[in-house]
Amino acid sequence: QVRSEVLGSLMGALCLTIPSISHALDTAAGLEERAQPLANTQQTIAIAKDVDEASKLEAAWALTSLVLNTNVHRVMVVRNSDGKVMATRGFFNSQLLGSSGADKEVLLENLTKEVQPMLSKIDQAKGIYCRDSREISALNPNGLGGLATRDAGTLFVAPVGTWGQLWALTDAPRALTRSKDRRWLALVAKKLQSSPAFSDPNRNAPGTLDVEDEMLLKDEVDKPGARDEDAPTQENDTKGLEGIIIQNQSRARALPLLVGFSGLTTILANRLISATTPTDHVTQADLTSGALATTLTLTGLIWSDAVRPKDPVPVDLSSTSKRVLEIASGLQDSSALAAEMRWVAQSLETATRAKSVLILTRDCQPLLRSGLMSRTENVSGDAGLGPVCQRALETGQGSYIPNLILNSGRGEFFGYGLPDKTQGVLVKPIMVAAQDGEASGSQQGAVMVIGTDTVRGFSSRDQAWVAALAEKLGVTFSYTSTESNSA
Repeated sequence: QVRSEVLGSLMGALCLTIPSISHALDTAAGLEERAQPLANTQQTIAIAKDVDEASKLEAAWALTSLVLNTNVHRVMVVRNSDGKVMATRGFFNSQLLGSSGADKEVLLENLTKEVQPMLSKIDQAKGIYCRDSREISALNPNGLGGLATRDAGTLFVAPVGTWGQLWALTDAPRALTRSKDRRWLALVAKKLQSSPAFSDPNRNAPGTLDVEDEMLLKDEVDKPGARDEDAPTQENDTKGLEGIIIQNQSRARALPLLVGFSGLTTILANRLISATTPTDHVTQADLTSGALATTLTLTGLIWSDAVRPKDPVPVDLSSTSKRVLEIASGLQDSSALAAEMRWVAQSLETATRAKSVLILTRDCQPLLRSGLMSRTENVSGDAGLGPVCQRALETGQGSYIPNLILNSGRGEFFGYGLPDKTQGVLVKPIMVAAQDGEASGSQQGAVMVIGTDTVRGFSSRDQAWVAALAEKLGVTFSYTSTESNSA
């Protein structure tokens, strides 16, 4: 009985530490879906008064989308010439907003004072990626005394051309190990260059990623805990049990399986070698210890690579398709709408597993065809939109078909020109407000059809980004229609 009780106590203690071990492993691998902001913070948005209205709209959409759809808590648009913070959104300590707790101009001034001493340490052409507070502290020799950067655990800075920078901060270390988040941050930074207030004469084309950016966008999720050889250690951020686990991830994953299986074996051996007839107390101790050992064994199996589900294998679509980038002839190549659609398509192909992007009007006329398309030119508006796209426009709700091959209505999407081997499709309506004098819903809007080469190729975060992009396109459509009517 004593042996069973001691064994059960040891396994019970390990079971109690399982949540902490799991949290540390998720932190190291960047698997936490969303880091929580610190207490005593409030969410706000502030844009400098000297920013024009069009740029304010662009900045508001960009910053809001980043806070909602990436693992960041604060984003700022910073001007290189003087280090002034021109726009920001996120969770801030109320002290940064002045005595009233709601003064946005005071917020921008306080953020500017924090950012200015750090600008000289950041390469304006490449940006920087700091994975923990130790690396962030190295940017300011005087220490991080500001309330916006003092508690930051991750910092990512992407250049906005030569005009400025986009800063993203998270109150948790290694919160941006997913390359997808960093890609969206870099892409949105490129997009801001098209705004008059954030533009410069030497800007790159919005939506493209430079080689320098790729150096910052290496995926770290596939190699949990991977770090550059010359990067500082995480001693300040990984103290105690969590630090030990992060430094010994493979051993931590194997620990529950090793202890659980050993416990089951020991319990069985203890029962077999016992010379006395087991009492009720001994039986109860064995059952309790056995349950704990089984729990640890199953946990270890779940954590092991042997039973971890494999990622779907991408299918080669190039054999039956060709790469295109076509915009409707009725749109000027330099128009705001054409540039917006190009950026959306290039961003989806860069930051997600999207391989084909279509934007179709209500009468099935293509406004944009980008990515891999079928070699057979079979796109025609004579038959109109299929039932899936038509329903999306009527209801305003998108549709996601994770496995197109098993869907009986897949012919609709092949008819639009998607490659024959397309594995999944995401459909999202682009709702456009009716103009003055037009009936609500009268021939307004379009639908975006996105194809992927992978079954279940779009995550929930991808779908959230597609919704944000569709909303932005809807605003641009409305703005373009208003200009056309005025002309």
